[in-house]
Amino acid sequence: MWNRDLTEALAAILNPEAAEALRDLGKIADDRGINAFVVGGVVRDALMKRPCEDLDIVVEDDALDFAAAAARELKGRVKKHRRFGTAILVLGRGVKVDIATSRSESYARPGALPDVAPDPIDLDLRRRDFTLNAMAARINADGFGELLDPAGGREDLETGVLRVLHERSFEDDPTRVLRCVRFAARFSFEVDPLTEKLLQDAVDRNLVSTVSGERIMNEIRLILSEDEVWAPLERLDSLGALASIHPEWHLPEKAPNLFSELMTIMKDPVGSIRSATLWHTNFLAAVSAIDISDAGALLDRLRSGATLRSLVNELARFETRTRERLESEGALSRSSIYDALVALSPETLAVILASGGQIATQRIALYLSELESVRPILNGSDLIVLGLQEGSDLGRVLTDLRRARLDGFVTSKEDELEFVRRTIRNLDVKNKR
Repeated sequence: MWNRDLTEALAAILNPEAAEALRDLGKIADDRGINAFVVGGVVRDALMKRPCEDLDIVVEDDALDFAAAAARELKGRVKKHRRFGTAILVLGRGVKVDIATSRSESYARPGALPDVAPDPIDLDLRRRDFTLNAMAARINADGFGELLDPAGGREDLETGVLRVLHERSFEDDPTRVLRCVRFAARFSFEVDPLTEKLLQDAVDRNLVSTVSGERIMNEIRLILSEDEVWAPLERLDSLGALASIHPEWHLPEKAPNLFSELMTIMKDPVGSIRSATLWHTNFLAAVSAIDISDAGALLDRLRSGATLRSLVNELARFETRTRERLESEGALSRSSIYDALVALSPETLAVILASGGQIATQRIALYLSELESVRPILNGSDLIVLGLQEGSDLGRVLTDLRRARLDGFVTSKEDELEFVRRTIRNLDVKNKR
């Protein structure tokens, strides 16, 4: 069994600034005569010896007043959320602390946001999602690091079990369906039998459909930001949870290979894929088997922003207009490969690289490792000096010059100068006709 004093365990996973912030906040709580605790993920991760950047503090007092006092004393800034009695405290060196009033929650209906009421820490912990997240450690000077574990979370961590705290858990908050799958996959934990039954029942009752699109999107984003996403996605699909979000959402037929390849690509990205956003890339792969109209309806349901919608449309255009050509056995010039891929986002490039056949993969790899970085020596200013006017002709000549360099027709500055002069002469002849 783990020691009930988490002082050393917390210090081991937190950076020095965050550890110091805990001590400082505990002292402020002492000065105000209130109990204060660090709760949830950081306590879980301290026990598991996993790194953690999230600091969640619960005080048995008004969190907004406490956060304001802490901001004054520690020279930070605070953002208050009065609806739930919570605040975000930002301190120096990037330390961010979420502060909440110890509370209980009640739900008017499945999928609704909770109504909250102040209550002691024991009740606050018992209203949480899973036992592994229902632990706290005191940060007051007297008893700093003392573990509070009313639901048996420490034992479940030892045995690798994911367990809800009560039978209405998924009904109270159906986003816990998605969270359950995410945590089980992240920690390789078994879902205990009762929790498994309640999980499937919640999906069968279509409770996820009662949750707002924004909240579902947030949970999907967290799943798709994990180091390994195939296991939770496959579990959601087999449960029927993806179809509960949108009836046509199903994973690609070759999803295991696709996500395996994608994980390899994103762990050691090449070229512009280095700038790809991981969860956007995983989302593209997860919806790549859906008809574009259904994908649009899914994005509507999730209240998606313009960026994700643009990526989905881009991948659909590639599939209908370009993939067949890129995968053809016929010869393609280097400039043709470049033209086929240059306008694509890093996320789309990653997905088509992961899903392509041997020929397409070779061509995309060539583009990422070599072609996309090819630039002419001459630039727009040079072309103006040579006699071109600013405008569409200038852009076209630069594009043609890049193609000529890609295909090896020009290899030096002198070659480029001659290419541009010849192009200008041809343009002059054309314009005089």
